[in-house]
Amino acid sequence: MSITKRSESMHAFFEGFVHSGTTLKELVNQFDNALRNKVKVEVTADFNSINQTIPCISPFGIEKQFQMIYTNAKFKEVQEEVLGLILCNCTLVNTKGYVSTFDVLDQISIDEGHVKNVHYSVYYNEEECEFKCMCALFEMRGIFCRHAFAVCRMKKINALPEKYILDRWRKDLKRRYTLVKSSYDDLQGNADARR
Repeated sequence: MSITKRSESMHAFFEGFVHSGTTLKELVNQFDNALRNKVKVEVTADFNSINQTIPCISPFGIEKQFQMIYTNAKFKEVQEEVLGLILCNCTLVNTKGYVSTFDVLDQISIDEGHVKNVHYSVYYNEEECEFKCMCALFEMRGIFCRHAFAVCRMKKINALPEKYILDRWRKDLKRRYTLVKSSYDDLQGNADARR
């Protein structure tokens, strides 16, 4: 993580809790408040993911698969890729054994009114049901990319194997760290802890 990104993430964490004139004692207290607020936001997001369903934007079976499994926030990212399918054109280049190579032409908007055509190679191993796209979105961010979705659409694949459903984005898993008692859980009623 670069220094700039680290600084930006720290700023986002403390936003609304500290300012340039904050003392060290206030910083410690505000750190607890910021941490408590972060946990509250996560719990609310988890609750909403379990109890509210974002509608699918396509009849694509794989989108429905992600809708049922992923948190709402991550599902919205998947939907951006599904929506990006509109701008993708997939062509089979060659097949060697079980491995097919596809060329996916993606129209990327670079600024208002200007579009850049970018070609991505996608390798699909039919025996293993494995996808490898040169954009490397799945490897970098854990999101199945529009280029691999384009291959799925062309091959009429309606469900992905579990290896493409990452546990960290699942809404049906209870995170172990949420079960750990924290110091800020008991500070309100404990006089010793408040000192």
